[in-house]
Amino acid sequence: ISGDIFDTTTPSNASLALYHGFLAKAQLIVDNIVIIAGNHDSPSLLASSKEILNYLNIYVITSANADNEILLLKNKSEEVVCCVVAVPFLRERDLRLIDESEHLEDREENFAKAIEIHFSLLDKKVEELHLRSIPIIGMAHLFAAGSTVVENDGVSRLRVGTLSQIEATKLLHSVSYMALGHIHVPQTVNKVDNIRYSGSPLAMGFGECKDTKSVIKLSYVEDKLESLAILPLPQFVNMRQIKGSLEEILKQGEELENKKVYLEVVYTGTKRVETLNTEVEAVLKDKPEVNLLAVKAPNIVYENAILESDTALDKLDVTDVFKLRLKDSAFEDAEKKSLEDVFESVLNSLEVEE
Repeated sequence: ISGDIFDTTTPSNASLALYHGFLAKAQLIVDNIVIIAGNHDSPSLLASSKEILNYLNIYVITSANADNEILLLKNKSEEVVCCVVAVPFLRERDLRLIDESEHLEDREENFAKAIEIHFSLLDKKVEELHLRSIPIIGMAHLFAAGSTVVENDGVSRLRVGTLSQIEATKLLHSVSYMALGHIHVPQTVNKVDNIRYSGSPLAMGFGECKDTKSVIKLSYVEDKLESLAILPLPQFVNMRQIKGSLEEILKQGEELENKKVYLEVVYTGTKRVETLNTEVEAVLKDKPEVNLLAVKAPNIVYENAILESDTALDKLDVTDVFKLRLKDSAFEDAEKKSLEDVFESVLNSLEVEE
């Protein structure tokens, strides 16, 4: 499981119960389970139960430590049958001493080098084991160059500039398959078949509601990857997004069947429609099974929108507020893009702090 077990560093007790309940059932079916922490996970929280889980052959890797990231998995006969190199989300503070006087560009370059060194160290340690005739599989939680994200998928870009994407050539070289986590959409990286994101098993945003979710099954003969199968998952939650002009939205709303569905409406017009919410709700009033979660109008710029009302703020997240403020500024487009990158970097640094 390649990270982002939870979507917050402070999951509820109910979420923790689901996590441990799932693992208790899964370990009855498979010999071993390997879990790495993602950028949304709290390393200390995941570590709190890892020692107990070890007794069930469930291995949880929470922070960067090359000596702990190489796992030799055994079958019920205590024979080593697989090597997994499990790299959790790499936090800068775990890899290098941070000089607060560094310029942003230098800091990113030095962090990139530290990540490359960490992967190289793991490759060296694997080679020193002189493993023969068993699969060697890599895991990591990162944003790889060549991967594709969709709008409103909830994926944070992790870093900006040189670190927003990690080149596939910088990943582990000692493994026959690289199982990546972070991107929600199932995909290969740069069309390389053995470097993949399996994607999230559930749609994490309305931008993903049309995607087919899946898990990956690898079949090995000794150390050779013989086949790779994509196993589609059932759709556990029915989600739907309708978008367009007011007329198009209302028409699509009328055509919706009264079946259980979570709905997001996106008005794509640029003219403000005061009755937008009211009209959408009216067309759905006789469809109680349709659960309207949000009505959005992303192309409308409201004058003084940030200060306009408390209600408006309730519908905005911190990135929305920043972008609204940026739209109202006198910066050139290139400058705005740079500021957005820096903002995402700052925001991410806050998200990954315990």
